[in-house]
Amino acid sequence: MPTVYVELVGTLRHHIGKRSLNVSLPEHAMIVSLVKDLEENHGAPGGLLADCDREVARLKVLVLVNGIEISVLNGVKTSLKDGDSVTFVPVSHGG
Repeated sequence: MPTVYVELVGTLRHHIGKRSLNVSLPEHAMIVSLVKDLEENHGAPGGLLADCDREVARLKVLVLVNGIEISVLNGVKTSLKDGDSVTFVPVSHGG
């Protein structure tokens, strides 16, 4: 069971109540799995990070895995492995 380190930037940390957390995920987890886990188990308000109502999740935030923005990886289907670092950044995060 992989564990990933999640960092929440800007207003996201206020909504979720933490600056960072470690999240254990099932094998073969992807970004979309992490988003759903944050909503179901870690207090992220539904719809804060993504619109998951449809078959394809649409992110509302920037997501980096190990410092690389996921749009250059495999988007919401980017696989996560044990020890990965995932950063969620609101689109309007200020300076």
